[in-house]
Amino acid sequence: MRVAVVETGSGAWVLAACLADLGHAVTLLARDPSLAPALAAGTLTCSEPGVADLMVMHHMASRLEVSDRAPPERTPILTPLWPGEPDLADLLPRLRPWAGPGTDWVLVGSVPVGGADWLAMQLEREVHACAPVGVGTERESPVVCCHPVFWRTGQALHDALHPDRIVVGARSDRAIALMRTLLAPLLPPERPEGEVAFVATDPPTAELLGQAVTAYLATKRSFTNELSSLAERIGADPEALSLGLGLDPRIGPDGLAAGLGWAEPALAQGVSTLIELAGEYDQPVPLLQAAWTVNHGRPRWLMAKLQRELKILKGRAIALWGLTDPQGHEAIAPALAIARLLSRAGALVRVFDPVDPVPEGPDPRIIPCPSAPEAAREVDAIVLLAPWPEFADLDLAALRALVRTPLLFDSCQGLCPETVTTAGFRYVGLGR
Repeated sequence: MRVAVVETGSGAWVLAACLADLGHAVTLLARDPSLAPALAAGTLTCSEPGVADLMVMHHMASRLEVSDRAPPERTPILTPLWPGEPDLADLLPRLRPWAGPGTDWVLVGSVPVGGADWLAMQLEREVHACAPVGVGTERESPVVCCHPVFWRTGQALHDALHPDRIVVGARSDRAIALMRTLLAPLLPPERPEGEVAFVATDPPTAELLGQAVTAYLATKRSFTNELSSLAERIGADPEALSLGLGLDPRIGPDGLAAGLGWAEPALAQGVSTLIELAGEYDQPVPLLQAAWTVNHGRPRWLMAKLQRELKILKGRAIALWGLTDPQGHEAIAPALAIARLLSRAGALVRVFDPVDPVPEGPDPRIIPCPSAPEAAREVDAIVLLAPWPEFADLDLAALRALVRTPLLFDSCQGLCPETVTTAGFRYVGLGR
């Protein structure tokens, strides 16, 4: 089947690579003039592992092309919606020219509740507005369905090709049949290694399900963070606590590691979207509100730990290691919040991240550094914010000679406490 994917960011790349791998002829509708040459030259890069290589392979096999031209009539158009990328309202002017009669549209990813019906209304208006004067009023309307997906950052390609369920929200049998055809290689009997549930429902239910999964994971993370704070006060081990919770089959181990808060933007967006939706209908959601409060309190929790150790932060120099997530290379919102809080407290903040150099900004007390050792030079404390492997490989004994005070805060359980203390540092971690 020939399909088109609207290029909106990394989510579109994953989707295009996956559909080409399933045997479809894919056109990636892109306005970036550098994308096609990079794909042809094999120099494409993507933060999601394996995606760029798979795109290049299928481009060479003529199953994936990049174009800025409108696709042929009745080509299904898939539009990914992802946190941090253009939303549906921003994309509408770009989608309108392709609103041909009878075109099937699929919203993929983090679809806002009501998004499919809203887009269907907008596209139908466009079709009728473009109808020739004097022609009969019967025109086949566009069909819009939604397909929430549950891809993990850093493992999106694997999750796309090995889903544990497929959810489709549609108001027509035609749209459901289209999705069954598109994703047939992932469904029995073509996939004998395991049963994949195909859940067909209406758009609002599918859209709410996608948001609810994200919000549940965020709430689970907030629960663990709140327990880790309690564990610290009573002298319990938060790592053993998370391990014990995860061994219960009713809970599971994923998402139970305590830390600064929601590193992934999707978690914060999922919770805030549901809180806003509930507010529109005057429906209280105290559990989601509590999860939001716990998450946004984690940077101040770390500030309190620093104050307990250093007493006064004003005039201190603090090194922050890692502002992006090692899996998806996305900026960690709590890490940025900590940098700002430290600056407001009068501290000098020296920052290093392995993949995203911090640009020099208007705050003269936040200083980007070219390396982790350079960031640690003459500081009163090092704060590890993201578990990049590069930090675990550092020679901490040599680093000890660079710092003013040998104090290391590990907010993400990214270093071995014994290694840190053997190198001459005082280790402060979760519950320690």
